[in-house]
Amino acid sequence: MKKFKKLLVSILSLVIALCLALSVGCSCKDEEEDDAQFEGVHIFTATDTDKEFIKNGRTNYKLVLPMFETTNESLAKDEFIWLFNEATGINIPAIKDEGLTHQAGQKYISIGETALLESSGIEIDSDYLGEDGVRIVTKDENIYICGGGDFGTIYGVYDFFQVAFNYIYVYIDAYQLDRNVKEMNLKNFDVTDIPDIAKRSGSAGFERLYGDNQYFGVADYRYLAGYRGRTPFTTENLFAGNLRYVRNSSTKLFDKGTIDSYKDRYLPSTSQTDKMHNDLNILLPDVYKADHPKWFSSGGDLCFTAQGDAKEYEAMTDEVAFRFFESMMGHRRGTGLNNAPEYERYILPITLEDGVQNCPCKKCKEISEKYATVNDEGKIEGKMSATLILFINDVANKLFGPDGLLEQERIKCENDPNYAFVFEPEGPNCRLRYEDYYSDRYVITFFAYGYVADPPCNKDENGKWVPVAPELYLEERVVPWLAYQQEPWEDFYSDNFYKQRFKNRISGWSELCSDGFMYYEYVTTFSNNSLNPDGTFQGMTPEYYNFLAKKGCVDLFADSHWGATYNTYPTSFGTLLYFLRRQMSWNSTIDYDMLVDTYFTVMFGDAKDTMYQLYLHQRDHAAHNWNCDETYGSDTAKAEYWSFQVALDWEEYIVQARKDIEYLKETDPEAYEIYSGHIDGEWICPAQHILVYHKQKITTEKVMEYKQELERIVNDWWMINGKCYKGSFKDFLGSI
Repeated sequence: MKKFKKLLVSILSLVIALCLALSVGCSCKDEEEDDAQFEGVHIFTATDTDKEFIKNGRTNYKLVLPMFETTNESLAKDEFIWLFNEATGINIPAIKDEGLTHQAGQKYISIGETALLESSGIEIDSDYLGEDGVRIVTKDENIYICGGGDFGTIYGVYDFFQVAFNYIYVYIDAYQLDRNVKEMNLKNFDVTDIPDIAKRSGSAGFERLYGDNQYFGVADYRYLAGYRGRTPFTTENLFAGNLRYVRNSSTKLFDKGTIDSYKDRYLPSTSQTDKMHNDLNILLPDVYKADHPKWFSSGGDLCFTAQGDAKEYEAMTDEVAFRFFESMMGHRRGTGLNNAPEYERYILPITLEDGVQNCPCKKCKEISEKYATVNDEGKIEGKMSATLILFINDVANKLFGPDGLLEQERIKCENDPNYAFVFEPEGPNCRLRYEDYYSDRYVITFFAYGYVADPPCNKDENGKWVPVAPELYLEERVVPWLAYQQEPWEDFYSDNFYKQRFKNRISGWSELCSDGFMYYEYVTTFSNNSLNPDGTFQGMTPEYYNFLAKKGCVDLFADSHWGATYNTYPTSFGTLLYFLRRQMSWNSTIDYDMLVDTYFTVMFGDAKDTMYQLYLHQRDHAAHNWNCDETYGSDTAKAEYWSFQVALDWEEYIVQARKDIEYLKETDPEAYEIYSGHIDGEWICPAQHILVYHKQKITTEKVMEYKQELERIVNDWWMINGKCYKGSFKDFLGSI
């Protein structure tokens, strides 16, 4: 069994290129041309001084942490200590900031919001940096690393090592870092690094291996090794920790109606759900439909006009606003009144059910036609999205508006110290007042896809997208959630119909919202077998991410290489997919070719050219399937897509790659284990193709040989990851 260890590759020229590729600037919101580039803020100024930082393999520097450090500040400290030791062999000490104030020549490295930082005169503008943005500053021989939020502080540590030690993380057991550094002068840091897209969440696949009910963590922090994707998320559900709303309890239904219907201001037991499609959970048909049939559409979803009944529409918007109000309280209660979460996303979703049709009622049709637009073919076309926008705006006003529920609650709590909601009279933390649950970070979101995909906008004579009526601008704190597939195999700037439609939709919605938009990245075929190469790279280039950033994307959710069976096994170059997404969504002007070259060098060493050719062959073949068969995108698990000869050809690349690194068995066994492990991972794809689709063409002995080798690889991964779905893969092997 292989003993997987961290592979450290020092490739100075590549990392220097990475730093030089980082850009400086600001957003140009008024630029409408597709080629008007978004310029993010990635300033990596770090000049050498004549002061000592490391001398003869020793340093006089110490880390300084806040007296009461947050979980993420602790992680930042641990990452710094570990990476510093890997680079220099030095165990740098860490102390608390008690009694410390900034003075010249102290030789401290301050991590996070320390008293030392507070006394230094260095300003950290959290509003400018956002949750994940970073500042690194040298002042009077002290170094300060702090983020706009404490996640930014973690990323600040990684930026420090990128600049000082050429660090770049590629995969669980492979990253670049200068080693055996015995001499280094102090650098005069002036770093500001802000992600182009503020929040970047992962989805399915191997990248979700780490962390149950945590944003980053596992017991061994070295496992994440600076997972530089800036991607905090949990693994319970695609949206765990992200979307929160209270649904009707299975044992104790909510009353229907408004606040006044709650006797003695008690709220019943609540349960939280993170279901992606949720509007029929907010207004459950089995609770509401008998009394309010007009709230529901024959198309399978809600009717956002209540079929033209003004009284029913008023009651419906009242109820949804109050459900959001309950959600805020339930979410806050769930975190514990005295234990505010260190990082949360305050999202109140009312998202379409999947696969539904537009409401055919007379009122919805009337509004759709009232706000019709001219489509790409020059024809007048109704816009069902207008019905949803008007509905959402009314709900937002009833919740956040000057006369809304939250303002009413605030005034009552201000005037009466005994006024509060009560959840369970005998329970702990049962009383909830406005200040206990309210946060100004809450936003309302809704899906803008399916029958409401097209924004109610036209292009004016200057080519600028504008709504067909002023009431269709979204209210503040309403953030549309866009979800479209773009044509995967076309250049981003092509005139392909799907590419253009994708851009038009994004551009139109961008003009309707003042607080940006969320984007659900359909980089998947929803295949039944994630071991197959497919469309998950889907035009993902810096230009694509730059376009999203320019148009105002603030939250990116990537539905990645999806599979119902083996989705934690990073074959078919799923590791490259995640590496590219992490880098480009942070900095959308980065050099794509340099990133790809870095990946193959770090992952495969001298087998990089062979493995790169395998990657190109797989992409070309998947592109051919996609372009030649319209059903390919929904199910790639068919033998006709993957011929026996194709699988054999791919195996030949694997054989050659193993020959490329054979010499390392003697000269560098540790590096050999790492590189060969990555090659093993890519062998799984052709191997399973042969076993699943072409087993009858090989001998029984060969079948057993394949199965034994696959089991060895899975066991090796299990040892380093501990999170792979080993059981399901064993079931797969047993079924062959």
